[in-house]
Amino acid sequence: MLAIQRSIKKHQLRLSQVPFLRRLESGEATMEDGRQFAADLTFWVMTFQDILRLNRSRMRQSTLSEIVEQHLREDSGHEKWFWHDVRALSVLRSAEWYFGEECARVRELSLELASEVFRSEHDELRVALILSLEATGEEFFPRVVSYFERCNLGHDLKYFAQTHREVERNHEVFETKTHEALARLQLDAERRAEALGLVTRVFAAFEELASFLEQRILDKTGHQSEGAVTKYLRDAASRGLVLRVGASAEAFGTDFGGILRSPVTAVVDARNEDDIVQAVSIANALGVQLTVRAGGNSQAGQSIPGSGLSLHVAPIREIRVDPGARMAFCGPGATWRELLLVSLKHDLIPYVQPLNLDLSVGGTVSAGGLGSSSHMHGTAAEHVGLLRIVTGGGKSISGRREDHPDMFDAVLANQGRCAVATEIGLSLRATAGRVQTFAFRYNALSDMLHDMKWLSRHDVPDHMEAFSSSFFLGMRCGAAGYVPHRRWAFTLHLSYERDTEVDPRHVATALRANELVLNESSTVASYAARYDSRFQFMRMSGAWQQAHPWLEWLLPAETAVELATTVLERLPAAFGEGHRLFYLPGDRDYPRFFAVPQAREFVGLAVLPTGVSKENLSAALDAASAIDRDLQERGAKRYLSGWLGSPNRMFWQHHYGQKFENWLDSKKRWDPNAVLQSRLFQTLETEGG
Repeated sequence: MLAIQRSIKKHQLRLSQVPFLRRLESGEATMEDGRQFAADLTFWVMTFQDILRLNRSRMRQSTLSEIVEQHLREDSGHEKWFWHDVRALSVLRSAEWYFGEECARVRELSLELASEVFRSEHDELRVALILSLEATGEEFFPRVVSYFERCNLGHDLKYFAQTHREVERNHEVFETKTHEALARLQLDAERRAEALGLVTRVFAAFEELASFLEQRILDKTGHQSEGAVTKYLRDAASRGLVLRVGASAEAFGTDFGGILRSPVTAVVDARNEDDIVQAVSIANALGVQLTVRAGGNSQAGQSIPGSGLSLHVAPIREIRVDPGARMAFCGPGATWRELLLVSLKHDLIPYVQPLNLDLSVGGTVSAGGLGSSSHMHGTAAEHVGLLRIVTGGGKSISGRREDHPDMFDAVLANQGRCAVATEIGLSLRATAGRVQTFAFRYNALSDMLHDMKWLSRHDVPDHMEAFSSSFFLGMRCGAAGYVPHRRWAFTLHLSYERDTEVDPRHVATALRANELVLNESSTVASYAARYDSRFQFMRMSGAWQQAHPWLEWLLPAETAVELATTVLERLPAAFGEGHRLFYLPGDRDYPRFFAVPQAREFVGLAVLPTGVSKENLSAALDAASAIDRDLQERGAKRYLSGWLGSPNRMFWQHHYGQKFENWLDSKKRWDPNAVLQSRLFQTLETEGG
């Protein structure tokens, strides 16, 4: 059971960092919020008592039964304390409320937890369930008690009280002697895997509960009262805006990342710029918040509502191409695939395009936009020459970069935080009819990065991207037992847009590659869509419905070998293989809020798993967080497209450095009432950002 206890400790640490527990520990404590989450917890607390009783009734081994029996005895009667507090706080509700829509999410999570009793076929798993439940209590109860003490409610509480906290602290199941006995209990590999999965699911349910309770408070403290939202929907409908509510809006509560989820009250389907002006203006008048969303391909919550209302701009997808000016004018919802279909008719393509052609143009430039031509052309956002926007204040503005540099700073690579782009003028470049691609294999990462640097300055290919993959060498003994022994190999793809064939010997002469493994030719259109088969596989295999904690960093070139090696050695197997590397010059005029390392050149490292299962997700996120902290401390910067965890004010200060205050001021200038918000910045908002 030692591995189970270690896993629980890791999950405890993660749980302690969720926004709701931080609020309980040190946030503002109000009577209104305390009464609300006391009422919300009712079904959960009552179900918890049934879980303890049913779990004990299914035990078979007498030695392990004693542990569960002791826990049941010590928790007996706690539900009476809870009912006492519910009445003292005047939050006793009707049966219709407890079994109604408002309490539905708490019921779902409670029953999900209760299902573990019947899912478990072995006593060791039932003990793991008790250990997990007690561990969550260790995190919740001290903070809950602290919160109610700061409320100064003046009631004689029993459940939300110091006496209950002491009882939880003294449970025998957490005494040293019991822990030592459990640590000596041996589990076979299959049962250990089942127990680890149970632990992950229990903590996931508690994190979901904490997220729900936090959102309930934010719905009020974020000026998103039920009355204001109702009035917003009424006013929006009276002005002819298209609204979705109920089941048709549910999908807007998550994103491609598949990790975060928020309740969605309604979605505004914007058909044109006037719809956006109307939607944002009503929000300003009523003090409600909106979250801009195109394709929902974010992974850290950029497109997930922080307060229940989504502004959907994907329907605005008109594309016009001016061949003479070499410009494309795109609605924010237009995809790169749609753009290429139009631009290639004129033998023109974007300077930079992402690997996934189904991303929206608006969403891509809001992050920056990197691709296989970034070594030559930087970010997609740099090639935006004209913008039409609606500010967070509801004002429509348009202009070119040279006339409105501050507007471009507020919109490009700024995660939809200040304004909504309604039209994006993108510069295009001429292209040849075909693309010739060479792939070179390397045994050493240092040799490949050396060649990428040289190529970016000399024999510059039109496209350059690298891949890492490992091969299995058997098992080796590590600190936690035997683990797979892997060795990494690397492949560099160089692609040239030419009308005539390129001699591979001309390319290979100056390289340190070990072998030329590919020489092929394709059309520009098929080359641009080369990742379609990967995304099709993800959809067919079910990976598309799994979590996608993608990780993307910009590494200082001088330490890139060391940092990239750190990532490859420490990434769990759940992240898969095929991690990608790009080379970026440091002397470009990047968007103002596109943060880069303090270095002359950078290496982009992208970890893009096809999907991470629910059972592996918690461990994968823990490992990703540890690696990310290490890399940032050593000079790396995050590309704000992948999974970021719950970034707080300290994260944003570190990320933007000396530009942090300018970044905050930009929000105040273009969105003075903080109407445009999302889950990505929710923690920052609670900390006064």
